[in-house]
Amino acid sequence: MLKKLKQNIYNLLEPKIPTTSSIIYHIFMTLVVIVSSITVILEIIFHDVSWHYILTTIEYIAVGIFIIEYLLKLFVSQYYYPTKNWFKSKISYIKSFDSFIDIICVASVFLNAIPTEFAVLRLLKRLDLLN
Repeated sequence: MLKKLKQNIYNLLEPKIPTTSSIIYHIFMTLVVIVSSITVILEIIFHDVSWHYILTTIEYIAVGIFIIEYLLKLFVSQYYYPTKNWFKSKISYIKSFDSFIDIICVASVFLNAIPTEFAVLRLLKRLDLLN
């Protein structure tokens, strides 16, 4: 049952043949990334306090969605990096470029040490310009 669940999640994330649910998922994630990127741009333009709270709330919601997506990809990492050892597949995913961008985007919000402009990198990745 767990294997079937992992397969279904992987088919949603990386469909070989697009299904309605995978198309909806990818449209949703693209919209989240675009809204997150626009939020970053608006935060740079407007330094007004009232805008800051709205934009920060949107950014936190997007980060929550990114975390869920990252955890799902980590959960099905053996499909991305097939090995006999499940631990090695998880480590391989954690060391991947996609994982790096996801971690940077999420860490930037929580640590405030890395500029949140990395959301634009995620947008480029989403548009497959970096693949």
